[in-house]
Amino acid sequence: MTDVKQLFAPLERQKVTFLIGALIMLIAGATIFGARVYLMALVAIIVAGATDLIFAKIRGYLVTVNIVIMPIVFVLLLPPTLPLYMVAIGAFFAAFFAKGVFGGDDKYIFHPATAGVLFLIITFLAYFTTMWLDPVTGSVSAATPLGSLARGNLDASLWQLLIGTVPGYTGATFRIGIILIGLIFSVLKVIDYRIPLYYIGSFLLFTLLFNLIAPDTSRDVIMSLFTGNILFVSVFVATDPPTTPDYDKSLIYYGLGLGLITVIIRHFAAYPEGTIFAIIIMNSVAPLIDSFFETEESS
Repeated sequence: MTDVKQLFAPLERQKVTFLIGALIMLIAGATIFGARVYLMALVAIIVAGATDLIFAKIRGYLVTVNIVIMPIVFVLLLPPTLPLYMVAIGAFFAAFFAKGVFGGDDKYIFHPATAGVLFLIITFLAYFTTMWLDPVTGSVSAATPLGSLARGNLDASLWQLLIGTVPGYTGATFRIGIILIGLIFSVLKVIDYRIPLYYIGSFLLFTLLFNLIAPDTSRDVIMSLFTGNILFVSVFVATDPPTTPDYDKSLIYYGLGLGLITVIIRHFAAYPEGTIFAIIIMNSVAPLIDSFFETEESS
């Protein structure tokens, strides 16, 4: 029993607060899309948690409350219709390849949840393009507000987008909740408010710019912000400390890069959402961005 306890690090207030916010979004997702969301979360927590514990025992690192946070965030980034075996595969990939092999918490390079989602997108693309659940009608189709916006036939109102009664990612449609939790996180210094601010600001700027450069791909700037999962990612994913730059000026370029890549993919790629790809790419270059300002910041 003592050996098991020695695997766990002491609880940190910021991480516990973050977990509470993630649980609120999980409850919101289950309320909107059905209780099956809880089962998805349970599968992800069991698979990712067991993998994390095995790595912690073998490699000798301490497990934090992220053992629960990561799989919950992972599930919140998934379509609510995703089969449970795919949830298990993605959770294992996230915990094994994106976290465990790097040495656990605070040592990984890529946000584990986004790495798991990216693996599923590449492997089971159809479920991320054609299997979206409409919480009002109960039907499953390829139609989402993000896709409809790209085609110029968005019929959802701003209020529907805010309260989440539209097809979308499990934890990303209740946008009022995301905004409120993001504000609370910022006030309590659970996250660095500058990251979502720079990300969202650059996203709006580049969307407006690309509307001028490529008018055939033009879309409403404000509605672009309230479709897809950019609000959720900007609060719950982009702010993950191990994967973000360390210096103040670096954060500006980090946010600009996230916004630019997201907009490029949304406007020109076959896959409609660019946030996951933007996070992975900017995670990989975060140390490079820091290197440009290392001398300046340390002096």
